[in-house]
Amino acid sequence: QAVAVVLASKGSSQDLSIGSGVFIRRDGILLTAYHVVKGALRVQVQMKNGEVFDKVQLLGFDPRRDVAALKIQASGVSALSFTPIEEIREGSRVYALSHPQGLTWSYSDGVLSAVRLADEVPGAGQGFRLIQFTAPVSPGSSGGVLMDEMGRAIGIIVSQAAGGQNLNFAIPIVNVSGLGDSGPTLTYDTGSGLSLPKPAVPTAEEPKIEIKDPKTLILNSKTIVVDSNTTFFKDDILINELSKRQFIKDLGWVFLEGTYQMIQQADLIIRLDHEIFTFDFTFTIRDRRTSVIIATGKVVIMNGATGAPAMADKIIQRLNAILNPKPPPTKGKKPDAKTKAEEP
Repeated sequence: QAVAVVLASKGSSQDLSIGSGVFIRRDGILLTAYHVVKGALRVQVQMKNGEVFDKVQLLGFDPRRDVAALKIQASGVSALSFTPIEEIREGSRVYALSHPQGLTWSYSDGVLSAVRLADEVPGAGQGFRLIQFTAPVSPGSSGGVLMDEMGRAIGIIVSQAAGGQNLNFAIPIVNVSGLGDSGPTLTYDTGSGLSLPKPAVPTAEEPKIEIKDPKTLILNSKTIVVDSNTTFFKDDILINELSKRQFIKDLGWVFLEGTYQMIQQADLIIRLDHEIFTFDFTFTIRDRRTSVIIATGKVVIMNGATGAPAMADKIIQRLNAILNPKPPPTKGKKPDAKTKAEEP
């Protein structure tokens, strides 16, 4: 009961962000990942007992740590107690409770690997502590809770590593619980009408595409979603950079919000990842209709804010190589030295 679903929208119900929230006080104050509600106009909180709250306020928030406090008009809600920071032990068993991929109130377990400064994790930021753990998490887990074996809250889940689900990060909850003491900074528009999306089911009207040729798939694609799997490279930063390029304009691409619903509808999905403990950021371009991997690549950058141009360059380079392949070199006998000498 102490973990809620947080739905946030920047406008219509189609651009939905799904996250988790953890009640830290019985008067309706909960913590979530800041990126879940950043820029949102409408927010809704759903509780496990079926109650839905459409009036939500933003209290304190910490962009550095990616945590925000929300408040709903409720009292007597279940709230978790905290694990003192001095009792956090590396190697101890931990449990994640969140809503991965919209699968509500899902548990996973793992090991608390380390408590380290964000400075030690390339692209994570500076000046705060991170809890590294191995319990699997997925998109939708952001804002969920990491608990010890006694069911006490250890941290707020904020990010996951690329290339696997055993390198994930949470913010120590004792370091951000004070955000709930701030007064309201924003009252969101009513979240009425927001709801968890149902899994997409192919309809009879949707044509089944059998084409496997990457070039043909690119030319037959119009709607694109950028799905970032790392908090160190926001999807909207890459969208803004790609949208400036004439190459992308000539393709006629339309970028959709990277929400669960849009991912199920887009023609192509550009997935961004970050290889943990490195400055390597990768991309994969996949055709949703056929699951064909069209292109992959890697750039070495600090983060998305400064590295978006390099990432866009690499993506366009890969696409151009597919659409305009260079002809193979002509095989033939090389002219000898005498022939060269006779050339004018």
